Amino acid sequence: MARDVHKEENFQEALREAHRCVRKPEMRWELEEVMDQLRGQTLTETDSIHSFMVQSLAEYLDNHDLLPPLESVPDMHSTSEYFLQLQEIFRKKAQQEFDEFRAILERKLNVRNLW
Repeated sequence: MARDVHKEENFQEALREAHRCVRKPEMRWELEEVMDQLRGQTLTETDSIHSFMVQSLAEYLDNHDLLPPLESVPDMHSTSEYFLQLQEIFRKKAQQEFDEFRAILERKLNVRNLW
């Protein structure tokens, strides 16, 4: 027997909050401007770690077109079991994306013998 999704609180909440999953996160224009300036530049040991990190983020975004996901899951109506499973999925995905960003950064620092 099918559930009536209009009577289920967790379905209503999912419908109400679904836009959060499909909306592209926005960055401040200042960061985008700095990323554009650093794209394609060869950084040296005299450049700040900040420049290496921003350039690495730019490369990450060139590959993904989205910011890395957050590790946290917003509170929602769910069983503890399902919520913990979803939380673990988010945690693993966030760690995977962070590891990819870190690998880009390490590669850039290794090339300049800074790592």
